[in-house]
Amino acid sequence: LQKAIEQDPFFPDAYVRLGQLYLLQGDRARYEEYLNQALKVDPLNELALDIKNNSCKFICVLEGK
Repeated sequence: LQKAIEQDPFFPDAYVRLGQLYLLQGDRARYEEYLNQALKVDPLNELALDIKNNSCKFICVLEGK
């Protein structure tokens, strides 16, 4: 995912998924950082909005699960 971001810093899904990995590792600050970066790149990104709104239409990481 880091390589994907390096190759295309305007690919918001990579930021979202990397943030989810940090959340799984218990790093909520980095999770939020990457989720916010995804929304900065694309404020209408469905994946980022889905996760931010806890809709979970796509694969979501559930905190504490």
